[in-house]
Order: sequence, then structure tokens, then C-alpha cells
Amino acid sequence: MKISARLLTVLLVLSIPVTGLVAAPVVPAITFDSTHVIATGFHSARDIVIFGVGTGPGPYFLRLMRFTDTLTADSAGTVRYEIANGVPERSVWFAVDTQTPDYAVGSPQPALLHATLSAPGIRRGTQPAADTVDLDRRLVDLLLVRPGSGAWAGSCGRNSLKDRNRGKSGAMQFSAADIDAAPKTIGRPSTILPSDLIVIIDSETLEYFIGSPRQL
Repeated sequence: MKISARLLTVLLVLSIPVTGLVAAPVVPAITFDSTHVIATGFHSARDIVIFGVGTGPGPYFLRLMRFTDTLTADSAGTVRYEIANGVPERSVWFAVDTQTPDYAVGSPQPALLHATLSAPGIRRGTQPAADTVDLDRRLVDLLLVRPGSGAWAGSCGRNSLKDRNRGKSGAMQFSAADIDAAPKTIGRPSTILPSDLIVIIDSETLEYFIGSPRQL
């Protein structure tokens, strides 16, 4: 009996074991509903830091809104962060695994996502002074995640009390000693490591940077 080349090809394809197929890796992502920030694609039972900055209506002017929390991913690798008054439309959000460099970035308005800031420079502090971050912006929010150790967040304005370079020329300098521990994290760091994941977001324009800092 003769078997055509086309039929032989089909038979060979069908004979490939299904077990040889590998599913595509799940990539972390952020989605939204009216009152929730939803981060998916993480490892189950991992602590995920949710960090967001945005603006909302105030009595006379727009109100700056900041959010930081640490939630445990469910069996599907998902966390849901609830905002009872609704997710601000003008906001940018980050979800970071506290054990690995895995992260996701999202916004209810995707057009707001502009990763246009440069990597921040780190100045080594002379003991007992902590390291500082050089930030050439007027107002910023910062998230620092040290895999396996915890997460810290804070904000700094040019010439504010937290600006270690206030009253002088050049960029503002935000000390690691002035950032606060996120939920489930204890203490403050005195150093900023090359392996740390750092998020910098301009609190006014919502432009951001996420990645590793650079040494000055």
C-alpha cells in the first residue's frame, strides 16, 4: 500500500507526545476594576508589594494620592488591592514580588505609562550616615525592594526637610534613612545595593523609572 508524502507528514506530527509541549511562561500583569488593582502572574503564597501614585479630586485642587501595601498571592498567583473610593483614573501602579525581581506596571489609562526617567544615582554615606538617592525632580515617590529582605517607600520634595541637599544647587538627595517600611517589613536600610529594585515616580507628571540604581 502506498502512502502519500502529505499523509505521512500528518501521521508523524500526530505521533509527537503531548507531554513534550511546554506552556508559555506566565508574565506578571496589572489590571483594574472600579475598586481594585489586580496583579496576576506571580508565584502563589508570595508577598507582593503594591505601590501606586495618582491624583484625585479635592475640595479646591487635585489631591495627590499614594498607596503602599503588601499582600500574599493566592493559589493562582493573584492579589487584589481594594480602594473603597475607587481606583484613581490618573494613577500609575507597580506590583513587585518581594523574593524575586519579578514585577508588573499598569495604569487605568495606559497612555500615562512613560518609563522616561533615568536610573537614579546613589551616593554612599559616610558612617553613620545612610546612602542617599540623587533625584533631579521637584517631587518624587520612591519604592525600594530588596529581594528576600523587604520593601520600603517614601516621598521627597526639592528643598523639603527630607532633602539632604536643601538650599544648595544640584539635585535633591533623599536618604535611605527617611524611607518607611512597607507592611510586613521591619526596620530601615542604611545602604542601597546594586541588586535592589528601585522605583522612582515623578509625583506630578507620573513619569517613572524601575530597575537597578547606579553608583555615583
